Amino acid sequence: MLLNNPFFQQIDPLTGQPLGQVEIRSVEAFIMAFPSNMAPIVGQQVTLRAGSSADADARLALLEQRAAVTTPVPECDLIAKGNVGCDELGYLYDPVANAFMSSEGETVSQGQLRALAQTPGQEITFTCVPPGTGERAALDRDRDGHFDALELAAGSDPTDPDSTPNDEDDQSDDCDD
Repeated sequence: MLLNNPFFQQIDPLTGQPLGQVEIRSVEAFIMAFPSNMAPIVGQQVTLRAGSSADADARLALLEQRAAVTTPVPECDLIAKGNVGCDELGYLYDPVANAFMSSEGETVSQGQLRALAQTPGQEITFTCVPPGTGERAALDRDRDGHFDALELAAGSDPTDPDSTPNDEDDQSDDCDD
């Protein structure tokens, strides 16, 4: 931690405060002086895992509540990311349906997602992201119209918009348009 640095243990004879404290507070004040149109919930997150406390459930309830705000402007999009089995999946919260859309293209209830997080090694991290960025952050990073998990399953790169799933086996499947 920065304040454990020996430099910060010394006392400034002019201010009587530890060296560097004035500079740290000045930088904080400078950054906080810039206006932002982001709601305070943006950037907050919580991870659910086996044995999570009631505090984690309360934090998730707050994130879901703030993601449902649309008036006067939306506050955030709620996304979730985690490894389920061997797959890295993303989820985008739909407050109207009170459910999550997965990067596999499936709808998952809140209860199902919470149950997934109870399996050791399948922690799920929920994050409020700026409004309008949830689909990109949770479902389709490269915005090519193909969900990330489906791209990975098909062998294409979900971070490259020029790499999309194709059907080289000439067989029809659920991914065909």
